[in-house]
Amino acid sequence: MANPGELRILINALIKEQLEKFHCVRGKLRYQPNVLSFSGIREDGKPVLMWDPNRRLSLLISQFIDGQDDWTGLTINVDLAGGIFEYDPLSAPQLYQEEKRREKELEEDVVKRRDERRAELGLRTAVFGMELAARVAEALKGSPLYHGHRDYCGMGLELIGGVYRYGEVLDGYMDAVIREFSDREAFVGWLAQQSDASLARLEKSDPFYWGNQTIDRARLEGFVG
Repeated sequence: MANPGELRILINALIKEQLEKFHCVRGKLRYQPNVLSFSGIREDGKPVLMWDPNRRLSLLISQFIDGQDDWTGLTINVDLAGGIFEYDPLSAPQLYQEEKRREKELEEDVVKRRDERRAELGLRTAVFGMELAARVAEALKGSPLYHGHRDYCGMGLELIGGVYRYGEVLDGYMDAVIREFSDREAFVGWLAQQSDASLARLEKSDPFYWGNQTIDRARLEGFVG
């Protein structure tokens, strides 16, 4: 096996070859076990993502790291004009901290998107109105309004034995009735006063339910249309 100095020469040559192939003047490579990312910058500032077609570069870097104390990965910053190949080590604790930071950022992003979604749903307060509600009541005589796939299917409406029912649908069947109305007028009056927000299930503590296949204006209009 080549010594670290010889390996650096081979690594630098491969990096230079790839950068020149894509007309790049600068580049940055990052390597950690089983993961290599390599990007370049052209003279016009355009970024270019590159790859290691034969995995030779990854193999050489892996061998180079094996010869270093306390190195788990590395970054290489390249400036071809100045002939600069700057090697910086990445230690196991450093990679662990980076991974924990990425996990935290992802969790925070999920929470942020969830809260934004909840806020957006809460603003849809325009009521459906009597006309749409009456058309839905009539259409339910022909078929129910709910999804028919496996597992949780969201919320639905149906007319069974003269009783209008609103509830949670599972595996294509109404599994839990939340509201029911024995006469058409009561159902129409209730639905007319509802909105996307009021039926978005925002009262649930689990964000899974917020706006998940809930009854909204778009579904109602599609049903009667």
